[in-house]
Amino acid sequence: MIRAAIVGMGWWGRTLVEAVADSDQIRFVAGATRTVSPEVKAFSETQKLTLVDSYEALLADTTIDAVVLATPHSLHSAQTIAAATVGKHVFCEKPFALHKADAEAAVAATTRAGVTLGLGYNRRFHPEMTTLRQQIQSGDLGTLLHFEATMTFPNALFLKPEAWRADKEETPCGGLTPMGVHAIDGMIDLGGRSSRSTVRVFIASCRWTVTTRRRCSSA
Repeated sequence: MIRAAIVGMGWWGRTLVEAVADSDQIRFVAGATRTVSPEVKAFSETQKLTLVDSYEALLADTTIDAVVLATPHSLHSAQTIAAATVGKHVFCEKPFALHKADAEAAVAATTRAGVTLGLGYNRRFHPEMTTLRQQIQSGDLGTLLHFEATMTFPNALFLKPEAWRADKEETPCGGLTPMGVHAIDGMIDLGGRSSRSTVRVFIASCRWTVTTRRRCSSA
């Protein structure tokens, strides 16, 4: 059983804890967050989490095997490196970093430490993505010529101005930073890396379209 700590206990951090409540492979035992609200305190009590006052306190706890980072994007690289330095595994929400050099430094740190690094691109595992991947790998769709992805949801409309997700420094690419990266990850997963890409993000509809020489398939 992996004993994990959640770092960042906003709505998504709490969702991650609840998502594995019945798991026999991982259990959240502690947490840390910048803003300790009554809601966070109540959640910690319900989930039986030890709430500590800093990330450093979690890293110093030798009974914790791994940390899960649901923190502002700009913190991910340094937090990953710090966890790797003390031998803790890391699961980090996307985007992993806002700069390539920071991402590379964090990956290098986990490699040197021999710890596991996972990233939160969970939409790769959606049933329709699995079906589409199988169709591509089997050759059923023929030769891929074009990928297009559109996503839509009203999350940003409910962000408070003081929320870190509304900070331009944390979301320099607008909607592409928190959610559009799922579309890019899906393209890479399904079609492999490209030396050149053109990305367009539209707030329109949740539809994947893959164009091939045989036909178009929507999933």
